[in-house]
Amino acid sequence: MDLKKINIKGIITDYGGLGSHIAIIAKQNKLPAVLGVYLQNNKKATDILNSNDLVILNSKDGIIKKLNQEELFKILINNEPF
Repeated sequence: MDLKKINIKGIITDYGGLGSHIAIIAKQNKLPAVLGVYLQNNKKATDILNSNDLVILNSKDGIIKKLNQEELFKILINNEPF
């Protein structure tokens, strides 16, 4: 399955781990992925994120940051880190 053909840039899931099916698919497609995401107050990633939200996904460190338009502008124009 080639996820890049359908414009997927990364994967965030509520459940899963390194050996899960989605982890294997992400690796095959060279996509960043953070799996098994639980946030403060027992919220899951899907409680907060929607399909077309702008996010920065750092799969190496397991960091996900939801962006608004202003934050995205600062990052792109001023090359500011998040």
